[in-house]
Amino acid sequence: MPDTQLNLKDVLKEEQKAKLSAIDKDFYEKAHVLFKEIKNNIDRTNPDEDGVKYNILTSDLNVAKINFESILEIRMGKIVKEASIRKSLKQKEQHEPENLIPEEKKLYDVMFGALNEWRSKKLHDEKKVTVPESVATKKVEPCVDLKKDFMLVRMLITIPTFVGSDMRNYTLRKEEIATIPVANARALISKNAAVQIGVK
Repeated sequence: MPDTQLNLKDVLKEEQKAKLSAIDKDFYEKAHVLFKEIKNNIDRTNPDEDGVKYNILTSDLNVAKINFESILEIRMGKIVKEASIRKSLKQKEQHEPENLIPEEKKLYDVMFGALNEWRSKKLHDEKKVTVPESVATKKVEPCVDLKKDFMLVRMLITIPTFVGSDMRNYTLRKEEIATIPVANARALISKNAAVQIGVK
């Protein structure tokens, strides 16, 4: 059984850097053990007899899961980015990303293979198409679809600052209305920390 001394807040802080941070090889297992321990403490606490402790433990569990999901989203994004870069440079074998743990190495290999297959197919298709010069030289600006990539939510509780999947810091307070990345919004909603606000 792994040592469960794990500070998700510190790990999340390190993940704000551009590169993958160094984490324990059994990080994901430790995180799930941590959740189980907090949940067991909640189950052993009677909310009618010790409501303060019960509320603190429940809040700790919600914050821990939100931090964990933020770490997961950020690391996944970095792994996909690294696989894409190394595919374009043909550097998979020589320069694998630093600080990958075994579970993430599997994801990296799958992404690298998928990108290789997709790129090969597109290059094959490209040979069949003649692209007008005006189109080939046109600069394409990146576009963010707010309705697709972000969600409007109202906070039900106050949570500590976290890093969103868009790599921005968010500090959200109870009753605050905010637009945040969909992945983070769904995580908050699933923990009863927020509710979605419909936009017509």
